Amino acid sequence: MHKENIIRHLQRLYRVRNSIVHSAKVDYNNINIFIKHLSDYIESTMSVVLKRLEVNKFNNLEEVFAMVRDSVESTIEVLKNSNGLDKNEYYKVLLNGVI
Repeated sequence: MHKENIIRHLQRLYRVRNSIVHSAKVDYNNINIFIKHLSDYIESTMSVVLKRLEVNKFNNLEEVFAMVRDSVESTIEVLKNSNGLDKNEYYKVLLNGVI
């Protein structure tokens, strides 16, 4: 769900950008909504990155983002096949991720 929201926000970003560039017109309501969504996305992303930096030792941000990406992908796969998990394990994976 969160990944789908991010994809939609990024697609919206490109549409707004293309609209501005090609028409030279600005719909400020759409831009304000877009800015809010982008700010929420950045805030969420940075909180995850800072938490991972706090818990693990990394040499650079690329390593952090690679770990987060792997964790998200692994968590999605585990949750897709979660029939064998009990309720507490499911919530633990949902809240904390796999990695």
